[in-house]
Amino acid sequence: MTIDPNAGAEPVPASRPSYNPEAARGVLLRKLRRVAEDRKAAELIVRIALSVSHSDGGFSASKRARFAEICAVLGYAPGCILGERRSGE
Repeated sequence: MTIDPNAGAEPVPASRPSYNPEAARGVLLRKLRRVAEDRKAAELIVRIALSVSHSDGGFSASKRARFAEICAVLGYAPGCILGERRSGE
């Protein structure tokens, strides 16, 4: 007996809208600003961002810049290291 893993799945549209990295970045930054006041959420996001940045074993300059941008939006010093105080505290 053969099982079709795609049985019941919705068909994929022939043409998908093109991916716009700058638009996606803007959406992400707006969403981050919404949770910036929630200290626990902001710290969790910083931890996740740091983990993802190091997931392939490297921390390139571009990853470091994106991580610093996320930290800044969430109220951490751009070069933040987990455990440091948030900006303004």
